[in-house]
Order: sequence, then C-alpha cells, then structure tokens
Amino acid sequence: MDPSDNIDDHEAIGETTSLLNDERRHSHDDDSIQLIAAKHLSYRVLPLAAISALAMAATSATTIFAYASLLCEDPKNCNDSETNRYAGYVAIATYIANLGGAMTLGFLSRLSRRNRKMGLLVWMICRSMSVVMLTFGVWIKSIAVALSGRIFEGLASDNLLHFNLNAIYVQSGDSKLASKLIGTSFALYMTGISVSPFIAGLFEDFTVSFILALMLFGVTIGYLAVFIRSPSSERNGKDTESRIFTGCSEIPRMLSPQYFLSGRRPLLFTAISLGLYNCVQSYAFPAMMVTASIRFHFTGRENGYLLSLSHMIATIYVLGTLYVVPWAVRYLSLQGLGKMCAVIQRGQRDPIMAVLSLLMQISSMLTIALASHVWQVYLTAALVALGLATPSFVKADVASLFAVEDRPAAMAALAMAETMGSIASPVLLGSIQTFLPKQTVFFVAAGILGFALAFFGMRLLLTHSSSR
Repeated sequence: MDPSDNIDDHEAIGETTSLLNDERRHSHDDDSIQLIAAKHLSYRVLPLAAISALAMAATSATTIFAYASLLCEDPKNCNDSETNRYAGYVAIATYIANLGGAMTLGFLSRLSRRNRKMGLLVWMICRSMSVVMLTFGVWIKSIAVALSGRIFEGLASDNLLHFNLNAIYVQSGDSKLASKLIGTSFALYMTGISVSPFIAGLFEDFTVSFILALMLFGVTIGYLAVFIRSPSSERNGKDTESRIFTGCSEIPRMLSPQYFLSGRRPLLFTAISLGLYNCVQSYAFPAMMVTASIRFHFTGRENGYLLSLSHMIATIYVLGTLYVVPWAVRYLSLQGLGKMCAVIQRGQRDPIMAVLSLLMQISSMLTIALASHVWQVYLTAALVALGLATPSFVKADVASLFAVEDRPAAMAALAMAETMGSIASPVLLGSIQTFLPKQTVFFVAAGILGFALAFFGMRLLLTHSSSR
C-alpha cells in the first residue's frame, strides 16, 4: 500500500473533523445569539403588562354603568326586571366569550412559537375591538352591539394576555430568569389593575374612559410595532404541536394544549390544580363584594377600594418574594445560616410559595364565610391578595420542568385549564350562591381549593420521586 494514501486519508479525516468542529461552533454561536435575543425580547415586553392592565382598568367599572344606561330608564336605579334582563345578557355574552377564548388557545400556542410578537399583536387588536364595540353600542343605543364586545374580550381575556407574555418569558432559556420575569410581569399587571377605581372616579362621563382605553391600547400597539422585534429565526422547524399531531390529525387542533397533557402526569396534576384554583378565583371577588354589600352595606366606592387594596397587596407580595426574600437569604447565608436558608433557594422557592399562596386563599374563603365585622372583610381582601399570585408561582415552577422548546405548549395547557375553570365557575359557584344559604358558597370554595392543593402536592411528590 502506498504510504501517500495513508497520508491523504489522515488529511481527509482531519479536514472532516475540523469541519464538524466548525459546524458545532457555529451552531453553539447561533444558539447563544438566539438566547440573547430572547432575553432582550422578554425584558422589552414587560411594560406591556402594566400598560395593558391600565387600559383594561380604565373601563372595568364604567362598562357596568354603560350597560345599565342601555337597559334601564334610570341607570342609577334599575328595577328588578331590568336587572334580571341585564344579568341574562351578560351571562350569555360571558359564556360565549369564555368558550371563544378556550378555542383560540390552540392557535395562540402555535403562534407563540412561530412569531412571538404576532401573538401579542392579535391580543391587543381583539381587546381594543371589545372597547370599540362597546363604544359603538352606546353611541347607537344598542345593547346587543355593546354586549358583542364581550366576544372580543373573551378572545383576548386576561388569561390569554398572561399566556402570550409567559410564552415569551419561558423561551428566554434560563428557568431562573423566566421565574423572575413571570413574577415581575404579574406584579406590573396588578399595579395597572389596582388603579381602576381611581380612573373610574376621574370622569363624570363614562364614555371618556372608553376613549382613554382606546388611546392606551393604541400606545401598546405602537410600542409593540416600534420597540419589539422578533428574533431573526422564529423556529423554522416543526413546533411542539406539529410533533404532537404526527399521526393524530383527527384531533382538532384547537384542543392541542390539552393533548399536550397526554403522558405527562406532573403537568396534568398541575393543570387540574390550576383549573380548580381558577374556578374559585373567577368568582371570589364577585361573591365577596356581594357579601360585603348585603351584610355590611358596602357601596360601589368601598368595593372599589377593596379591589385596589387586594391588587396592591398582591403586587407587594410578589415583588417581595422576587427581590426581598433572595436578598434576605443571601444576607443570612453570610451570617452563617446557609443550611437553614438552603430550602428557600430559587429552585425551590416557586413550589413553596405556590403552596403558601393556596393556603392563604383557603383561609380567605373561611374568613369571609365566618365574618361578622367590617375589619374581617378587609382581612379577607388581604388574604385573597396573597392567593392571587398562585398562578405565577405555579407557572414559573412548571417552566423549570420542560425544555425551552416545550415550555410554550406547557403554558398553553395551563392556560386552557384556567379557562375551563372560569367557564365552570359561574355555573357551579353561582348556582350555589343563588339557591343555597349565602355563606355555603365560601365553604364549598374552600373545599375546591383544598382539592387544588392536594393535586399540586401530588405533582410535587411525582416530581420528587422521579428525580431520585
């Protein structure tokens, strides 16, 4: 054999190895660039949580008066028949809205992977259209047109806003960063919502609040168009749902978020827990305000203060767990208490805070059920506020269980569970409050939350046993 042939073979192998190393290096560089772009995108969308919440808060109180102005001869004093007609219209519109929101999740889940910016843009347009239809309905004095705005509101519900934002945060690559972004975004959202009573009190003419809301939505759409740029490569390959549907084309794509739960028991238990939680949470504030109005003679203004108090406490609570608690842990570690603080490390913080928040929510339901003094109503509002952060902790914890490419599908499955809870809430808890003694609904709600805590506990046990 000619020695020169061996030399040529060695040179060829060396060139091949060099090319493979170059490809790996370029692939690693591309991944790093994509992660940096994803992190920048995550930080830039944070203000949208606050501005969107502010726009929604601008019409949250005045919408009720707008409906009353179309249905009642005296909007400030509707009679029983007018009130019943209004309740029927709102119930039908709300149900259609919730179903519409559930059906759009599959579409939004795929869109959040292919074009993260577009998912938010679709939400902004649909939510602003709800205000447009409401304003147009008031202008032409048509309750049907005004209530049609609830359809667009369902297609762009609060849950879908959180899903679109969270789907961006969890693709930042770092589960610790995703946890902080989800919590901070929730705190900014709560801050925007908490100013609702203040905004409502600024204007004597409720239509001014509609104009303000449209202006704010215009600002968010403009901010999205100018300052938010999608990463250069928006997942050219198949997305998670495409992999799920290989050989399963008979399953409707709109149900893809729920199909993602198949074979993933930890995520399934978490979804059930979050659905049960949202079933209670969707009805908690209305039930609490009804009780405060009937038993303690709260006015609309006092109920507004109750809402503001709850949302501000929730904001402080979340920001405290994100920034103050880690600082305190580092300080105590420096003081030689590292072992005692090890359990509160960031990797374990989210499930611990989720359990504590659920316990606070259970306590709030029992407190309002047994309340006999006004101060107990405010205590209930504070406890409810501490429970409001439960979904943000749960979702941040779930994000750490999945690879980056699967996280948006996991968030969509949880959002679908939340939507199902919202749909079941008025039927279950509303019926109980209507036909059974008034405090029964709170005891039932506490029981439902107990089941939510049990399912989340089972998820933690499953994850712990599989990691051993």
